[in-house]
Amino acid sequence: MDASGIAAIVSLIGALIAIVIALKKTPHETKEIDARADNQDADTSSKYLDIADRAAERALKLEERVKELECEVNKLKAENHRYQDENLDLRDWADRLVHQVQSLGGDPVKLRIKSEKQP
Repeated sequence: MDASGIAAIVSLIGALIAIVIALKKTPHETKEIDARADNQDADTSSKYLDIADRAAERALKLEERVKELECEVNKLKAENHRYQDENLDLRDWADRLVHQVQSLGGDPVKLRIKSEKQP
């Protein structure tokens, strides 16, 4: 064997040693990479769960507020209905009073309607 043959064998042995070392390192590095990826996945999942929890809490508060407003609207509708009924009763009473005054030969006072701009 000459020097180039020996160099080739030494190079081959060096390459084999490098391959063996690389193969031994790869599973450890792969485990580290997998562990980091799992941690990132867990962090991401945790962040999404926090966002979902906050959104659900906000939705519950909004639903509660909507129910309160619906209750208030219903009360206002009932009050408005009472005012409409009272208005009709007062108009009927006023019509009867006008008729009564006219039947007695009197001249009833004219109706004054407040401007819509005034409260």
